[in-house]
Amino acid sequence: MKRSGRSRSLKWSFLFYIPASVVVAYAGAYAIGIASNYLQDGSVNPFPESFLLDACLRLAGDLQVVFIPLWVTFVFAMTGAIFYKRELEEPVRILMDAADQIADNSLDFSVACPKKNELGLLCEAFEKMRSALYRNNQELWRLLEERKNVNAAFSHDIRTPITVLKGYRDLLEKYIPGGDVPEEKIMEILKRMGGQIDRLENYAQKMNALQKLEDIIPQEQETDFERLAAKCRESGDMLSENLQTVYTVIPEEGRQDASIWVDEGLVFEVYENLLSNAVRYAKSRLMIGIECAHGMLKISVEDDGTGFTAEALRQAVKPFYRGEAEQWDQNGKIHFGAGLSICKVICEKCRGALLVENGRYGGKVTASFGCEKILEK
Repeated sequence: MKRSGRSRSLKWSFLFYIPASVVVAYAGAYAIGIASNYLQDGSVNPFPESFLLDACLRLAGDLQVVFIPLWVTFVFAMTGAIFYKRELEEPVRILMDAADQIADNSLDFSVACPKKNELGLLCEAFEKMRSALYRNNQELWRLLEERKNVNAAFSHDIRTPITVLKGYRDLLEKYIPGGDVPEEKIMEILKRMGGQIDRLENYAQKMNALQKLEDIIPQEQETDFERLAAKCRESGDMLSENLQTVYTVIPEEGRQDASIWVDEGLVFEVYENLLSNAVRYAKSRLMIGIECAHGMLKISVEDDGTGFTAEALRQAVKPFYRGEAEQWDQNGKIHFGAGLSICKVICEKCRGALLVENGRYGGKVTASFGCEKILEK
């Protein structure tokens, strides 16, 4: 919030009111003294023979010792009232109302700045505090909503393996005592039950990973961009050994050195997760881009598969989302759909973002990380 015009502090405003009130008090006291002397002057009495009237006039003249202090008190009291009305009343009311609304957890308002003085600065400070609380509350509600969605998705997806395990248990309890089930069939059922147990274990691990991400604090260190790009190429070659992989490395233009500030461990966790997803759906080729521009490190991974559907583009980064055709990967292992959600959280923790789109050849995911050194305040 910016203030316009010249500001006048409460101290100087008060010093402006004091001389004015002194002048008014002095002028009134002087007028009272003149009037009192005038009444005490016997020449102004048209009825000198009237003792009672003469006594009243002289008494009115002597009362100047009462009227003058009363007048001075009245002038300074009025000065204080006017000073409060013009300089203090509105800012104090605004601050009291703001304090009451904040106490009631109502933050959807703004604190006006009616005066350009110390109370105006206090109103600005209240507005900054309100804005910060509002943003923090919004972020807290967002995190709570995401946590609720994660729990709901986990609860929904865990029902299937539990139902399957219950069915196998009932089957074994029914037929094993009578010896109606061959040993080979029992071993096959146990193997399937083991697969469902593994599935539940993997679910729990993914859920635990998502929960722990909330507490991650990136440990950014100085890293050479070319060295990081070389490590990305090495990891890419290992994970996509059966695919043609094309790399595009673009250092930041005009940069004097190749140093960037990132948490290398988190960067590679995201990168390898994106690679694993792309390898799963690629037909024969991967395109990997590594770029540093405008203080951001961007790593993109594109495959030449079928790309993302419209629904997948909207839901891909949500926890445990997967299309029906994506439930099993090419190796016959269950795919839980938590990878992109984890990548999104890590990127946001690292001052970046995750973008899911369809590229030139197929599905494309770009992870960005802030790579400028954070200056200590």
